[in-house]
Amino acid sequence: MRARANDDPKQASAKIATPRLKLFATIFENASECVIISDAKNRVEMVNEAYCNITGYSRSEIIGNSPGQMKSGVHDADFYNEMWRTISETGCWSGEIWDKRKNGEIFPKWLSIRAIKDRIGHVRHFVGIFTDISELKEKELHLERLAYFDLLTAVPNRLQFSERLKQEIQAASRGDHQLAVLFIDLDRFKAVNDCYGHDIGDEVLKEAVSRMQSCVRDSDVLARLGGDEFTLLMTSGDAEQGAVSVADKIIDIISKPIVFDQHHIEIGVSVGISLFPRDGTNFEELMLNADRAMYHSKESGGGTITFANEALHHEVKRKLFLDNELRHALERNQFELHYQPQVEIASGRIIGMEALLRWNHPEEGPISPAEFIPRAESTMLMLPIGNWVLRTACQQLKQWHDSGLPKVPVAVNFSAAQFRHAGIMTEIEEALKDCDLAPKYLDVEITESASMRVPERTIEMLSQLKRLGIRCSIDDFGTGYSSLNYLKQFPVDKLKVDRSFVLDITKDHNDLSIVSAVLGLAKGMRLRVVAEGVEEEAQLELLRELGCDYIQGYYYSRPLPTDEMRAYLENSTAESN
Repeated sequence: MRARANDDPKQASAKIATPRLKLFATIFENASECVIISDAKNRVEMVNEAYCNITGYSRSEIIGNSPGQMKSGVHDADFYNEMWRTISETGCWSGEIWDKRKNGEIFPKWLSIRAIKDRIGHVRHFVGIFTDISELKEKELHLERLAYFDLLTAVPNRLQFSERLKQEIQAASRGDHQLAVLFIDLDRFKAVNDCYGHDIGDEVLKEAVSRMQSCVRDSDVLARLGGDEFTLLMTSGDAEQGAVSVADKIIDIISKPIVFDQHHIEIGVSVGISLFPRDGTNFEELMLNADRAMYHSKESGGGTITFANEALHHEVKRKLFLDNELRHALERNQFELHYQPQVEIASGRIIGMEALLRWNHPEEGPISPAEFIPRAESTMLMLPIGNWVLRTACQQLKQWHDSGLPKVPVAVNFSAAQFRHAGIMTEIEEALKDCDLAPKYLDVEITESASMRVPERTIEMLSQLKRLGIRCSIDDFGTGYSSLNYLKQFPVDKLKVDRSFVLDITKDHNDLSIVSAVLGLAKGMRLRVVAEGVEEEAQLELLRELGCDYIQGYYYSRPLPTDEMRAYLENSTAESN
């Protein structure tokens, strides 16, 4: 619309502005987020329909008043003082806050507030936009309930045990007393499952727990780590002698036959014991040493007790061997990459692959990644090894793309040490540039536990990667416990459900509930989900029913050497044609 020469300029501007104002008013009124506008003294001037629907207040009840009438009482004065201090200094604030609806119900919301200033810098209005996150919080609470107890046996699980042990370590450090950690593994339990089936196996586990509980004190904590592995924390009395006494009782009572459906089932237990502070001063050291001691008991024939210091000598020798050999493995070309396809459940087509590091030692043969990667990380050798993995994967993928094979991305795992490394972004950019690989074909994976070590740093790094066009995934999801507040700020594309939950998903209600909850959480956050460790059709079909997007596991393919992965891609191309 153009103003004529004899038109009043103000009238012409008004004619132009009116349609825009109508458009803005329509957007304001129909926005799905709640919008509230207040004056410089924080008296409400406008709210939209979504605000009224969510809070239960009508416009007449809120306009002219302070939004403070919705305070829930959850937050103290310091919280609000800090919030307004931030707004005063930066002009904006965002975060989770609990408010109260008109009916008295307290609810969580994600709120963003921005100060609107005039040309000379005076605040004229405040605009608040918020979303009711009650559903997400309910999913978080559901995950938390699932996270702390084993559904089959009703005893604490790994997460609750770890938190309790860490608390007791702090208390013992102040009180200068010992703790005992017992690592308990059932002997011959796999044979029970193989011979009698998982239903009988579950009953045996429940009976074993019942018997072990009869041997421990109320102050002790018995937990199931998973499968047939249990831990026991003893916090009072003579830790060493008490641990031996309880372990002897457990070995004796578990060795008695268990009778189910006229079956006389005989199992046993192997026990490893670590003591605080002699065998470790933190959770990881105590658990690792108790676990090693348990395996020493198992290797000795089972049904025995081993203290951590007895097994330590063997472990130290192994560590020294691995550390020395790892220092030369890269220069001696002992590493190679295998690739495991990731497949879309709905179509059965390959949508990506994960690059997996393998070490072929000339004397030892293949050495498990579970054994050598922790050593590489602890000695900082993971930085050059990780850079080699990144460059090799990018270079190989580019060769496949140039050969006309399907242009799918490759996922590369990054350790916590790599993410903390100051030059990691430069290394990634240089690898992509040198290999002439488009960023969208690289998927950076970081484990859930590593992402939560310094979550602010993780958010910063993931944001930089996303700006480059690189895909990002949280690996081994469910093995740690992420704060939803941080997780929803991680700019990621996918969550990868750890294989430990998928393995028994068709038989273990606990695993099924956790996977279902993770899928619900991911859907609410608009993330794709990859289920790792899928080996059977029954697992695949159940994941399909639950709405899982992708799978990775032996059902479709084991991790493949380079030449076999090329053949797999060629077959995929032939099938699609």
